[in-house]
Amino acid sequence: MARPIQTRFLIISDTHDIDISRYTESHSTPDINGCNKHDHKPFPAVDVVLHCGDFTENGGFHSRWSAIRGLAGTDAELKLVIPGNHDIELDEAFFEK
Repeated sequence: MARPIQTRFLIISDTHDIDISRYTESHSTPDINGCNKHDHKPFPAVDVVLHCGDFTENGGFHSRWSAIRGLAGTDAELKLVIPGNHDIELDEAFFEK
């Protein structure tokens, strides 16, 4: 019988231009939007990061590039991004209408 494979997932959404690479275990924990109400813990090392929508606030090349760089800085072998309503320009047909 084969040994089961353990895969660790991190599922996030609505980061809206926040540099998520700052949330890796090797960095200190930042405040979100300048808010000190919560103790935000860093992301753990995982196998897969799944970002479920709104990785930019208003889209645009620079915001998208910054979000992708931040995602690239996370400690995961595979990173998947599902665009949300703030990332609408990634749906070319809809955006052109």
